[in-house]
Amino acid sequence: MKSRFLCVLTFALFGAYFIPNHVQGAKILFYFAVAGPSHRISAWPIIEKLAQNHQVTFVSPYPSKNKNPSQPNITDYVPENLAKDLGVLDLDFIGLRLREGVTAIDDLWNVYYKLGLSACEALMRKQEFLTWVEKSSFDLIVINAMFNECAYGLVHKYKAKHILYSPVSHMMWYKDAFAYPDENLPELQFHFPLNMTFLQSVKNEMASLFWQMRRHREIFPKVRDMVRTGLDLPDLPSLDTIEQNTSLIFAYTHPSEEYPRSLPPNFVDIGGIHCTDERKPLPRDLEEFINSSGEDGFVLLSFGTYAAISSLPQNLQDMFFGAMSKVPSVKFIVKFNGEAPKGLPSNVKTVQWIPQQDVIAHPKIRAFIGHGGLLGTHEAIFHAVPMIILPLFAEQDFQASRAHFRETAIALEISELTEDILLHAILEILNNKKYKENTMRLSKFFRDRPSPPLDVAVWWIEYVLRHDDCAHLRPVGLQKTWYERRMLHIWGFIFGCVTLAGLIVLLVMSLIFKTLRKLLFGSVGKIKAD
Repeated sequence: MKSRFLCVLTFALFGAYFIPNHVQGAKILFYFAVAGPSHRISAWPIIEKLAQNHQVTFVSPYPSKNKNPSQPNITDYVPENLAKDLGVLDLDFIGLRLREGVTAIDDLWNVYYKLGLSACEALMRKQEFLTWVEKSSFDLIVINAMFNECAYGLVHKYKAKHILYSPVSHMMWYKDAFAYPDENLPELQFHFPLNMTFLQSVKNEMASLFWQMRRHREIFPKVRDMVRTGLDLPDLPSLDTIEQNTSLIFAYTHPSEEYPRSLPPNFVDIGGIHCTDERKPLPRDLEEFINSSGEDGFVLLSFGTYAAISSLPQNLQDMFFGAMSKVPSVKFIVKFNGEAPKGLPSNVKTVQWIPQQDVIAHPKIRAFIGHGGLLGTHEAIFHAVPMIILPLFAEQDFQASRAHFRETAIALEISELTEDILLHAILEILNNKKYKENTMRLSKFFRDRPSPPLDVAVWWIEYVLRHDDCAHLRPVGLQKTWYERRMLHIWGFIFGCVTLAGLIVLLVMSLIFKTLRKLLFGSVGKIKAD
């Protein structure tokens, strides 16, 4: 008995020493006060897995659409009227794009950041939220990096570690905020081609500096004042100081579909977390419609959370249905809010709700027509489905531009759309094999990883929890100014030295020339005088 006890004790000590520690029972807050419903979808698998060992709270402006009972260890907190306070649903993205084109959508980035200010101001005035803050405590805060600087106040109040979660590609200010090398790759705001013209390169480079200046001179001071007052934090440091202590940045991307960037070790790509091969059965009527397509298969049309074809002007709806009717052998499934329009082509089925990934994963699908949202784009890549993309707002033009460049999709401008243009794109995506072949090739790269992105995300979160400080992951460039990171002071010194050397050479040559001229012409004058 005694020997058995010693064996068990030895094994336990051995395991405790050699097996990595797994953090248990941490309190984790996901702060997504400024976020779209799709941001919840991308983060939710992480939350569910973390909830197996930790207490997780998710703050967002929208309640979950999941009708299942709340899961153990997960608190889904929606501050009262926050979505209304944000006012994001009041923005007429489609109407603006149709009236003024893509330039107006690019300019909307100058409006988006104000959503963060509005959300922070609203929350700091909500007694319900302030009471919740006082009663809560957290060990780690995962912050949606898209204009949620208000959460830095909670980081300071709770003395918590924090991770930034980027639900889209790299934002314009990232390379200056987090000190990774400036390669002047196309910025998300302007979605220029990779081979930019000189003027495009100048505009693209200035965007990063402009946004970092705006954050330091406008966003950070305003948010800091709101939070100091609202949370009664007189000792709140500057928000850029808190931001520089970020433990980790999750980017919902992957090098196969994004630009391969030179990133420091505190950046972790986790794109595609929500993608899965576990396809759930479709509703019977939908499955029967798909199976009736025969060998020609079907095409899915869905514009995501904020838009549907039903919200488009009637002439655009007629264009879509008219183009579909001219490809009668192919079935079309269309996400359409409301009753199906009259005179709907026989090869078209409208649905008000659709299990999008389950449909995209169907073996009979031929193509996916969408708006270029990141989740839908990742699902199409994961399941090797070529796309037709009609971007509407935000980062969607950036997605469309890259997909069009790598020929896994055809990008169209909805403000210039005609039935013939759409019909040509549909026939091209269905009949030109290069789109399917390129997408299959990209899908292999996207899937082939050392570990599933969900496991990677959870491992890194627990890594941050296990260690007191993650400063060893942060680049040294954080301690340098924007011009030092670009080595402008060095190049300026070299340019100054070369310029000075050139001036000295010119001065010496000028003196030599004057001396020779004086000697030469002085001698000639003397000879004439004689």
